[in-house]
Amino acid sequence: MKTLDRWINEPQLYIVEKDRITFQVLPKTDFWQITHYGFSRTDGNCLVADIDEDICFSVKVKMNYMSEFDQCGIIVYLNDDNFAKLCVENQLKSKNKLGSVVCKSKRSDWATQPFGDMDSIYFRVSKRGINYLFESSLDGNNFEQMRLFDIPGSEKAAIGIFGASPLGNGFEAEFTNFEFSENKWFLDNDDLPSD
Repeated sequence: MKTLDRWINEPQLYIVEKDRITFQVLPKTDFWQITHYGFSRTDGNCLVADIDEDICFSVKVKMNYMSEFDQCGIIVYLNDDNFAKLCVENQLKSKNKLGSVVCKSKRSDWATQPFGDMDSIYFRVSKRGINYLFESSLDGNNFEQMRLFDIPGSEKAAIGIFGASPLGNGFEAEFTNFEFSENKWFLDNDDLPSD
């Protein structure tokens, strides 16, 4: 089975163990392209596996945030212009935000919902060709759909974990319960329109 084995923007400090991964997220890093804010940043830290088959990846994320907009979670990465991330983002002025970004052709979007004060969450991404399903769970058993999207050209893409600290001086990202498994995303024929 696949394992996380390649860094994108390798951090200076990290520990990769069989059942736990921690790394010090570098300061002033992000994954965002152009939209609304006008800047381009793809310098966050990622540990990924290169995937070319339909598969599922899940992980438990612990938020040890220090600064506003600190974030960590799951990433799907084709290149600097085409990627997607699922995370909880630290909000000092309001409740933390559970959200996702999909960037296509160097244009990012952002979809969010309030998250609350919990300090951990489970994330899951399932891949079917160039199509992806983001899900989240508070207990690791009952996952809820957050987002369905595609990334053209991503028959082969990198999937794994990431951390970013857009305004801050970094923090320790912590990941457990990570695994690649058979795809848990099955097309439901009852949802398809009849001819």
